[in-house]
Amino acid sequence: MERIKGIAMRTIKKYLWVFVVISSICIVPVGLSYAQPGIDKKNIPTNTPRKVRKEISRLYSLIVSTRQEAVYKLGEMGEEAAAAIPFLISMLEDYPTAECLSPTCLHSGSAPGEMAIGALAKIGEPAIEPLILIIKENRSSDHAFAALGLMGSLALEPLLKFLNDKDDHIRELAANALAKTGSREAVEPLIAALKDKNAFVRREAAFALGQIKDNRAVEPLLICLNDENQTVREQAANALKKIPDVRNLNSLISTLKNKENNIYTRMYSAEALGKIGKPAVESLITNLKDNDATVRSLSAESLGKIKDIRSVEPLVTLLNDENANVRKASARALGEIKDSRAVEPLVVALKDKDKWVRLNSIEALGMIKDNRAVPALIMCLNDEDSYVRQDAARALGEIKDSRAVEPLIITLKDKNELVQVNGVRALGEIKDNRAIEPLLELLKETTQSNYVRWITAEVLGIIQDNRAIEPLINSLRDRDYHVRQYAAEALKKITGEDFGQDYGTWKQWLKENQKRLTVIKNDYTNSLQPRQESVPAPK
Repeated sequence: MERIKGIAMRTIKKYLWVFVVISSICIVPVGLSYAQPGIDKKNIPTNTPRKVRKEISRLYSLIVSTRQEAVYKLGEMGEEAAAAIPFLISMLEDYPTAECLSPTCLHSGSAPGEMAIGALAKIGEPAIEPLILIIKENRSSDHAFAALGLMGSLALEPLLKFLNDKDDHIRELAANALAKTGSREAVEPLIAALKDKNAFVRREAAFALGQIKDNRAVEPLLICLNDENQTVREQAANALKKIPDVRNLNSLISTLKNKENNIYTRMYSAEALGKIGKPAVESLITNLKDNDATVRSLSAESLGKIKDIRSVEPLVTLLNDENANVRKASARALGEIKDSRAVEPLVVALKDKDKWVRLNSIEALGMIKDNRAVPALIMCLNDEDSYVRQDAARALGEIKDSRAVEPLIITLKDKNELVQVNGVRALGEIKDNRAIEPLLELLKETTQSNYVRWITAEVLGIIQDNRAIEPLINSLRDRDYHVRQYAAEALKKITGEDFGQDYGTWKQWLKENQKRLTVIKNDYTNSLQPRQESVPAPK
């Protein structure tokens, strides 16, 4: 291994300066030389291990997926691939994004340059000094810092040194990289960076402390809630929500109420209060009476996350708030708390003039799962707004009350595709055999959306009624691939057999089992006949 490291360092010293010079003077078309390492291919050291040399050579391919695979394999070799370091570094700017969105790419959306960051991190210690050289030369600094950050504690020392660099941008990148290390040894230096003269450095330091989640950062981050820079306050609030601590309470309440803060800072403060939990409940309930509608709505959201029953009555009161956003947040929170006292007020809210309040009320009733809501939700299936009909169908499926079966069957003919889909899914949740025939009709209706039909096939598999077997077998010859796929999966669930999408085999199986299935079907039909009440014998 020492011999490999020696080869690597000699290669780096010999060729890294070449890459620096080339990258500073060359403008190369994307998809051609730009996509290759900035070091001439003939300069690959002859004493490089064979498998490493092979993958370095593949870095010069004009095919994106080939370069991706080579980078990946070099990273998997770890320190053994140390000789590839200068070549990988020279690829850090390889971002032909148009090519990488192509389905021919090995990792769609991951450019070879992005993958090189991960490969260098996996190679580890031998890559540290070369990456430091790149940073000092101010070449690909962002990517070099990213690689160092992914190395974790291995690169902690150089990153902490860069955190004190005279260059503002270098300090900013160093703070961001320290977030990736997750090292608690970085906490004190990052706390010191919260006082940096540069706002971007302070912002990244706050972000990093939120990622590391060490309680030592709480007090310094609370001070940052009053920073002169909005983005610093925002990141401080975001960090504090990741470090739940009762000491945050009063400062977070103040930040939430401060109208000078942007919505994100106030939102993060509310989320942080929600993470603190029960100690924050009384303060949040008090906030529900605040004159600022933003404070009321965000406090309602936080109470929903805490799920404390003390907040039910105050939240019910907010369902009559003058502000629609407040009413919407309150309905959602009541759904998350799942207290039955909220059912009747939420049923009333289904008639709210604001569509989004109605939608959140429907969702909340579905979450609470109380049968008292069923008649009102059935009425919502006739709402003129398709979103309301969709959510009502979903909620009825969550409650699973058989009274909803016939109304949900009617939704199968709705003009809106998503209402149909939610109706189908709801019938699958309730699993009532009355739905089988209408669902089979929907499956066979070729003028219907393919999406509706394949969801129907899936739901028939969930209900598992033998009457669906033959229609599902016929669906194996459907023009749509997904209908065939879900039909095969449904048949497997109903019968216990697995013949995939082989129509002929399924037909043969049906022929062999037809008598048994007919007996089962007749038994089911008889079970639907009304029972004869026994007449007592005359005395």
